[in-house]
Amino acid sequence: MIVIVLAVLGSVVPAPAVSAGVAPEAVTESGSGSSGYWLLRADGRVHQFGSATFFGDLSGQGFSVNSATKLVKILAAPDGDGYWVLDESGRVRGFGSAEDLGSPALPSGVKATTMAATPDGGGYWVFTNLGTVHPRGNAQFYGDMGGISLDGPVVDSAATPTGRGYYLLGSDGGIFSFGDAEFHGSVPGVVKGPLNQPVVGIVPTPGNDGYWLVAADGGVFAFDAPFVGSVPGVVSGPLDRPVNGMISHGDGYLMVASDGGVFNFSDKPFAGSLGGQGVTDVIGVAAIPGPAESSDSQGGPLPRSVVDAPRSVVYGNLDFKITKGILTRESTDTYSSGKAPEPGDTTHLFLHVTAVNELLSIDLRYPAAMMTLRLANGETLKPVDGRLEGSFFSPGSRSGGRGWLVRKGSSSSRILSYEIADGTDLNGAALVVGEPGLRAAELPLVGSVPVDPLPVAADFAPRVVMASANLAAGPSTDVRYEILSVEVDIDHGHDLTGIAGSIKDRTDQPGGIGRRSAPSDVFVRVKVRASGTSHPGANFFDTMFRMMVDGVPRSSTTHLNKTLLPGQTGEFELVFRIPRDPGNVALRVGHPAGSTADIQMTLPPNTP
Repeated sequence: MIVIVLAVLGSVVPAPAVSAGVAPEAVTESGSGSSGYWLLRADGRVHQFGSATFFGDLSGQGFSVNSATKLVKILAAPDGDGYWVLDESGRVRGFGSAEDLGSPALPSGVKATTMAATPDGGGYWVFTNLGTVHPRGNAQFYGDMGGISLDGPVVDSAATPTGRGYYLLGSDGGIFSFGDAEFHGSVPGVVKGPLNQPVVGIVPTPGNDGYWLVAADGGVFAFDAPFVGSVPGVVSGPLDRPVNGMISHGDGYLMVASDGGVFNFSDKPFAGSLGGQGVTDVIGVAAIPGPAESSDSQGGPLPRSVVDAPRSVVYGNLDFKITKGILTRESTDTYSSGKAPEPGDTTHLFLHVTAVNELLSIDLRYPAAMMTLRLANGETLKPVDGRLEGSFFSPGSRSGGRGWLVRKGSSSSRILSYEIADGTDLNGAALVVGEPGLRAAELPLVGSVPVDPLPVAADFAPRVVMASANLAAGPSTDVRYEILSVEVDIDHGHDLTGIAGSIKDRTDQPGGIGRRSAPSDVFVRVKVRASGTSHPGANFFDTMFRMMVDGVPRSSTTHLNKTLLPGQTGEFELVFRIPRDPGNVALRVGHPAGSTADIQMTLPPNTP
């Protein structure tokens, strides 16, 4: 759910923020968990406040407001014992524990604007105004906006706590998320027309379940994050100088303006500023990082994360992905609702789950039965609540607007809530995905994810295979299904019959013609004849057919909606995407009245 709070709306949380005053004498105590920050000026000078330690700067090296190459960013090392300084040419300079891991050579006209570091400080990303990404050290590339026209240049960035993703921020408030960074909304999605001031900074929440954006006038946009204050809420009238940076600080954020004024909206103390000293060239702020998020071992403080990294598993045609798991005493009525947290008497595990559907439309009718939590002791828990697009659903209900519908070519996310007894050991716990009575897939909350056990063949040659069978759909029904043909290929969407000479030519083309299967999958086309119905106006849908592969249902990738009148015979084709070299295969057919029957099938081995 996206929660948007504009800086000029809502109540303001008081904060000890001032834009003037002389900095107190700095003390030399640094390291993660301490309270302090650094300000970077255009001439390369670094000013420390609070417990931040001075590790050096670029003063005297020819930088100034009018320099051909401008400084654009100061970034604290994760251990708090150093910082990096970035200039717009892409040059990175390290001080203290911040190691210089190399700088990208940018094309003419492209400018570096921001950077972010990996959790251990062993790598960093340099981002440009065009949204291109340049990783160094142990930082990995997860995608960028290269070659895509942007409505505003990229001006800030933030890495996720895992280091497996990052956010890019455009000056128009656009958000681009990569890797395990979750998109929670953007300014263009809620504000129509141009902004009064450009957006200049992004800060993820301490739990990484939302983020704040700040504009040059100090206005704050909160997405899935609590609103904790803004400059218009504490300063009357316009600022002397614009805000040009915002960083994570305590349970909130800290801003700096180009005159050195510091605005603190957090539970950490205000440590000073350069406001009121005639300064006009402050370009950024960096703060000593707070304590690392607690581990998922038992007995830690709440709330805490219990999923060590995003993970996914395939079940049938859907990819299920857990992006986050939070153990907390917060009630389900306020979690992810945008309301103020309300602690409850029960501990809940909230799992953020996304289902991705690349090929077909399928309605998951029993979400509670399909999404259970198996504990290490073998106990199975059903979700007590689930949240989809901001509203609760009844876990035991059929669809009717409350089931989980994952449409073709799209993804759908929900938050599942499980009641957890105090002291429960979640090590070894797993999300179990599967229809009742059928084989399920397990997704551990921590550790390695098991590999899909279904067999995979190394080679496959396209071919046409024929099979026929007659089978009544059930003793109490009058629909007769007949398999007329079964065709197997690595491409989807072609009539293979009678074109043996052109199969090789077609499939040799890069990407094929039509949809090409994954290396471990093939497409099976089944031509079915239905006859003998006496039902008035019987409707046949693709959801009435499943390819059962080793006990796991696979739905048709093609759409079917056909009506047969009494005595009519109809023929239709269904295409299924299944693993190569499957074991037990059967076509499960359904009757409009609801009964089903299986037609056993034998596919040839994958030999040329």
